[in-house]
Amino acid sequence: MTSATFPYCSTYGIATTTPPLYIHSGVNRPDLLSLLDEEGAPGMVNVQVVRESRLQWAFQRYAGVPLFLDSGFRRKMDVPSYVRLIERYGQRFRWIANLDHLFDQQTSDHNYRQITSQLGDASLRSKILWIYQGGKLADLQARAREHRLVGVGGCVLRMLRDGVEATLAWLMRIGEVLAGVGAKAHVFGVGNKPMVSRLRDQPWLASLDSSKWLIAYRAHVVLLPSGECMRATELSKRECAARNIRVIESWLRPSQDTASNALPHRSSSLF
Repeated sequence: MTSATFPYCSTYGIATTTPPLYIHSGVNRPDLLSLLDEEGAPGMVNVQVVRESRLQWAFQRYAGVPLFLDSGFRRKMDVPSYVRLIERYGQRFRWIANLDHLFDQQTSDHNYRQITSQLGDASLRSKILWIYQGGKLADLQARAREHRLVGVGGCVLRMLRDGVEATLAWLMRIGEVLAGVGAKAHVFGVGNKPMVSRLRDQPWLASLDSSKWLIAYRAHVVLLPSGECMRATELSKRECAARNIRVIESWLRPSQDTASNALPHRSSSLF
């Protein structure tokens, strides 16, 4: 199998001095795309909504927003359906997640082979992101030698099951393997400041994602530079989401000025 070349890498660069990219997942409405466009931030779209006509319109209307396609967390489509979807819509995305299965590397690898063999367009094949779901680090090492960029999945459930520190230690072991062969990773589902702060300076980390910004729409809540969050009903939900994007960015770049995110007064804290 030949090494995949990701347009994502050439666009954003993966030099050690480049801060990792934060991708805001959960993009399922045109107004979310317009906000990402205003903030100059990238987004991730779940495969379950990509065919919606209003989103297809928004993908073209906000063509400058870098987008990435996620294959979904629990609901997975079959390989032939995923391939057809990639063939129709895949060119809009910088990379496209493999149809991976949680904690099941064998099935994930089988799907990767099926997808890449069934796609006739070489440019689309090159976008498919191989994802590590656990297993032997030697197998990861072999795969990482083939690719400039790999994905690391399962972090959300690992954090719930094993805790933040154990998940972070697992990621650091993965990082040592990747750094040893000159590869980098996108880590799925990391949205808390302690994890972001510990990972942001790792030379093997290319990008992270979470839907943390959308807490603004779910609960009218803003994130704080400290990592805590609070209600901000004096702001619109869109304003809260914009602030959340900026605060998450400041977690990656601690020298960034966050004074503009200060709220006129503090509401009752939720966390």
